[in-house]
Amino acid sequence: MNGKNKYIVAGNIFAILLLAMGLLSPLTPSEGTPTIIELLIFAVLPLLILGAIIIKTENRLLKIFEAGQFIIVAVILYHVLGFVYGTA
Repeated sequence: MNGKNKYIVAGNIFAILLLAMGLLSPLTPSEGTPTIIELLIFAVLPLLILGAIIIKTENRLLKIFEAGQFIIVAVILYHVLGFVYGTA
């Protein structure tokens, strides 16, 4: 595994862990409405990281996998935040 792939794997793991930490507490309805800082850290930042990984990945199959992961994360956030804000 070369250096670029290590950064892609590390970024992918970091983005998913950020999302998981956000879903455990700050983004859930039991904690009330999340603040803008919590939204930026636990919702926007994982999407930005995954988007950067899609751009940096050269392998077409990995791009498709990362795009699917990006869509899944976006759908999860849409449902969770929609429930919090009463739009889902």
